[in-house]
Amino acid sequence: MIVPGASSFSSSSTTGASSSTAAASSIEEKLNSYIKSCKDKSRKHGFNLRTQVHKELASQSIILIKEGQVCPELVKHVDTEYLVNNIRAESMTKDVTVDNMMYLSLFASKEDRNITEIFANLITKLPKFERLPPVGEMELTVNFLDPILSPIFHCPDNSKHLMWLNRKDENTAIFRPNATTVAIQQKADTVTLGYVEVKPPDFESNPELAFMDLVRLGTFSRRLMLRKNNRKVLVVQCIGYHMMFYLVSAFTEEITQLAEILSIDVPKEIGQIGCLLQKVDDFKRLFLLYEHQIETRYKILRALEEEDAAPSIDAINPKRRKQKIPSFSLV
Repeated sequence: MIVPGASSFSSSSTTGASSSTAAASSIEEKLNSYIKSCKDKSRKHGFNLRTQVHKELASQSIILIKEGQVCPELVKHVDTEYLVNNIRAESMTKDVTVDNMMYLSLFASKEDRNITEIFANLITKLPKFERLPPVGEMELTVNFLDPILSPIFHCPDNSKHLMWLNRKDENTAIFRPNATTVAIQQKADTVTLGYVEVKPPDFESNPELAFMDLVRLGTFSRRLMLRKNNRKVLVVQCIGYHMMFYLVSAFTEEITQLAEILSIDVPKEIGQIGCLLQKVDDFKRLFLLYEHQIETRYKILRALEEEDAAPSIDAINPKRRKQKIPSFSLV
């Protein structure tokens, strides 16, 4: 028996799916064209990090998507706003919000209790007034950054840990992050989940080193991502009091997306803590993303080696300075 309207619905569904597939294929072709162009330029003369960090990452098949700060050449190929909106819609679900009962810890969920812990930590660690002398990296980490990052990433009950390091991460050859997020299922079994890079406030006047951090984060996160079945890694970059969260994910087998999904300004003193209240829903979404979508197992034993896996810093030509003001800023 034929149900009235059934065939037309099926036809429209098929048409919609086909158009969606065609659109994705078109975007992939355009991204591949942009990546090929950047790889050719990288082999010829390298890139200046102060003005061409997008292209340097693209030469490693990594597309940097940062709201309001995009590569003009990339915009000619694809709609970057469309890409970042899709990523955020999937990773930072708007339906997830903090329950007002979080303020009564007896009724708060586990996720909401973690959010309240952020504010409790900041009240304990932050000074009563903003410091005038520059804050060093160690003090910045202990008193300003860790109070926010630990409640999100340090979950010993689930065998997930945020580890601040003074050595190279065992899963990389030349990359020494300030911290890693890891899963420790057994005493001798450690699985890296993501990386954290920190630069103290005085580095804001020397952005090139911060750009190098971003290139390293993207490059090594791509290699880590390729070891996970769902191809997702969460990384953090902190420059002074500005904290940025990036989701590294696969657009296709060959193309990686490095998308900023959240950025916050860390309070410098107790009186500024209230500014974070507007971010509580985003913190919860970030926690659930880390909890449920960042895999704690490798699909293979050894990191995949690519033919062009030479350290990306080798492709940078810092001597070729541009006189114009950088078109890209991390903060």
